[in-house]
Amino acid sequence: MSVYCDESNLKILLKAYEKLGVKPNMGKSCLRFTKVEKIPLEEIGKMIANSPMDAFVKASKK
Repeated sequence: MSVYCDESNLKILLKAYEKLGVKPNMGKSCLRFTKVEKIPLEEIGKMIANSPMDAFVKASKK
């Protein structure tokens, strides 16, 4: 689920970046990065795995 559609995912992502000591470089629908070490892959994977497609489609139509 998009971090813009789900406030809890945004908080998780920002906290993960803070833990890495990196400022997130985010657009409206993307994460920009220069090194894979500077993105919280584990947390992003968990957010994707916990996002049912039906809920994503419904949220994107709001």
